Amino acid sequence: MNMMVRWLRSALPFVSLRAVGQGMELIGWVALARELQPHVFGRLSIAFLVARYLGVLGDWGFSSRGVRDAVAANAGHLSSALRQRSVISLFASIGYAVVAVGSRETEFAVLGVVVLAGGMNRDWIALAAGRSRMAALPSVLQGSLIVIGALSVGASSAPGAAPYVIATSYAVALCLSIVVNRVRSSTRGQVFTDGWMLLAVLSFQVMFSFDTLFIGMWLSSAKAGIYAAAARLPTAVTTLASLLSTVAIASAARAVTERPEQMANVARRALKTALVSGLGMTVLIPAIYFGMPLLYGGSFSAGAPAASLLMLAAAISTAASPLAPVFIVQGNDRAYGVQHAIAAGINVIANIVLIPLWGINGAAIALILARMWITVFLLRKTVTFAALQRDAFST
Repeated sequence: MNMMVRWLRSALPFVSLRAVGQGMELIGWVALARELQPHVFGRLSIAFLVARYLGVLGDWGFSSRGVRDAVAANAGHLSSALRQRSVISLFASIGYAVVAVGSRETEFAVLGVVVLAGGMNRDWIALAAGRSRMAALPSVLQGSLIVIGALSVGASSAPGAAPYVIATSYAVALCLSIVVNRVRSSTRGQVFTDGWMLLAVLSFQVMFSFDTLFIGMWLSSAKAGIYAAAARLPTAVTTLASLLSTVAIASAARAVTERPEQMANVARRALKTALVSGLGMTVLIPAIYFGMPLLYGGSFSAGAPAASLLMLAAAISTAASPLAPVFIVQGNDRAYGVQHAIAAGINVIANIVLIPLWGINGAAIALILARMWITVFLLRKTVTFAALQRDAFST
């Protein structure tokens, strides 16, 4: 079967369903933002982001590398990695809840479930096995529950109910992900787990949302809430691009094994897709600028310039998404992790310098600089890889 056709058969149902799930989750967050004051929404966003970080730690990079490894090996060979993820996630979740209670933020302790969902979900196993619809189903359920919960609470009960709405949706989605992706343990050929892909994913999360934490610490919770609202749509765009990239990892991993002579064509196609997708996303910049106050209300209108800059960062990240699978399937996780760590360092330093100067707009510019570093790195590596593959198979 043509590799592009195979990729489309996996990508279209997976991305379509995940887009539905992400879209509903976005609607749910918008509904909560409209019910909450900016400073309350800012506190909720920061608590959620911290839980997300801990969930990434528990995942140990397997939401990215796991697709590649599951294609190359029987899923049963991943059982030790699954146990490792579960143990780390459990301790991280307990630690999150204890700290929340100890810091008198008791209402956020239930978001420890978000930590478990990040570290224990198994959607990537279904994706590697070609069950793309099943891989996306938990996201649809999660988004649906957030929308239902957000629209069910009133303004008076929203501050206390919002964490429970989010925790419940993540808990139900996690249960479904585990039930439909049960794995039989294998004692032979266990996949080795290292920390390089974890470093990459953690670094990406630093670029993804550390700016909100900095704004909350250095400016105010209200500013953090406005920035978090401004970031929701660009984040959804980046997430959608990441989903397409994840599906492409499975296709590229199969190509390396089954038809390595086609990898030069895969790399060239990725370069063309990167250019088209990156430029295509820039058309959303004026739309989000004018749509920000209409979507969230007048109290969030100050976030319109930051939302435009964040959409530019999302366009740059979208351009990198087709290039990442070509690099990941080469197995050089160390370089991938190191370059993402450098980009995260650029992001942190730029935030320290620019937030005091330009507020939330400075945070958005810092993200643009970090995303550009990764995109240029992947662009250079993909061009080099395409040339090497062409020369190798032409001779």
